[in-house]
Amino acid sequence: MKRTLVAAACTAACLSAVPGFSAWAQSAPAAVGSTVSPDDRELHDGLLRQLGSAFKLGDQGLDPDLRATLEAMARQHLARMDAELYRWIAEERAATNGLTVSKLGMRISARLRNELKLWRVEAVNAENQAAWFQLLQRPEACLPWQRYESFFDLRARQLQLVAKPQRDAMVAGERELLNRWGTHRAALPEAPLQGIPEQVADRVRDLKLRGSAANLPPLVPALAARLLEGWKADEAISWDLQCLQAQWWLKQQPMGTEAQRQAAYAAFRFELAPTTIPASALEPGKDGGYPLLASSFDIGGRIKIDVKFDTQGQAVGASILSRDIQVPGIRDNPPLNFVTVFDKLAISRALQQKFPVPAKAEIKDGFWHAQQEFSFHIKD
Repeated sequence: MKRTLVAAACTAACLSAVPGFSAWAQSAPAAVGSTVSPDDRELHDGLLRQLGSAFKLGDQGLDPDLRATLEAMARQHLARMDAELYRWIAEERAATNGLTVSKLGMRISARLRNELKLWRVEAVNAENQAAWFQLLQRPEACLPWQRYESFFDLRARQLQLVAKPQRDAMVAGERELLNRWGTHRAALPEAPLQGIPEQVADRVRDLKLRGSAANLPPLVPALAARLLEGWKADEAISWDLQCLQAQWWLKQQPMGTEAQRQAAYAAFRFELAPTTIPASALEPGKDGGYPLLASSFDIGGRIKIDVKFDTQGQAVGASILSRDIQVPGIRDNPPLNFVTVFDKLAISRALQQKFPVPAKAEIKDGFWHAQQEFSFHIKD
C-alpha cells in the first residue's frame, strides 16, 4: 500500500481512485501546460499522479456524507495542483539555467513533500488547533494507519469520531489548509529540537533508575511492553503505538502558561504528522557521509550541538541547539519535512569530538559542556 509521496511513479489509478477526477481531467483546458516541453509535461503528470495517491480514501467504513465531502475536496485540490505544479516548474526553470529534468524533479518533489508536512502540522486558527488537539488526545484516534489508503484516509477516520457541527468546522479547516499549498505561511510551528521518542527514552531511563512509576500516567499494555523491555528511541514502530506514546508524553508536560501549551502542542502535532521519509534515508552514509536523503535532494545547512562530557573528557551525550537547513526547490516556507536530515550525523560527529578538560569551576555534578557547529554544504 502506498502511504506517502514516493519517488517511483504510480499508475493512472492513483488519480482515477479520486471519484470525478478523471472526468475533470478530460474536460479541463490544456492551456496551462501547453507551452512546456514534453519532458517537463511528463514530469508534471508523474508528480500529479503521485500526489493523487496521497488523497485516496478506503472503500469501507466512512459515513457517506463525509466521504462525498472529502472526495470533492480532494478533487478540487488535485485540480488546483495540476496548474500549481506547472507554475512551480516554471519558477525553477527561471531560477536556474540548464536545470536537468532529474534535478528539476527532485526540487519539485521536495516542495510537494514539504507541503504535505505543512498540511499535517499547521492549524487554520486557534479554534481549529484546539479541536484537533482535543481529538488527537483520545486513544481511539490512534488508529492503525497501515490499514488505510493514505494519511488523508486516516484523517477522514479521525474526523468521523467527531460529532457534528464540530466535524463540519474541522472539515472546512482541512479545505482551507489545502488551499494554502504554494503560499507563504506566517505562523507555522517550529520543529522541536528533540523529538518525543528521545524525550520518552530519557523518561524511561529515569524511571528504570528510580525503580518506581510513581506520579507517572498509566501505560496501555502494548506501550508498557515496548517502553520497558529493551526499547530504543530510534526504533521504528507502527503509527498507532507512536500515537499512544505521544499521548503518554503529553500527559507529563507542564501546561501552566500559554508558551508551555504551544510548545507541547507543536511537539505533539509534529510527532503525529507522518513524514514522507523512510528512516533509512536519515542514517549517516558510509564512513560518516551524507544521509541518502541529503545527497538525493542536495540538502545543506548548519547544526549547532551541545556536547556533554564526563571528568575524563569522554563525550557521554549530545543535544541539538539549533538548525539551519536549506533544500533546493523549497521557498517561502521552512523545510519542515527535512529539518532532521542531519541530526544523526551531527550528533555522531559531536560524540567523537575531544576537548581538554576545563577547570573544576566549569564542572557541575561531574559533567561539563561544550558547543560545536557542523556545516553541511550543498553539492554542485
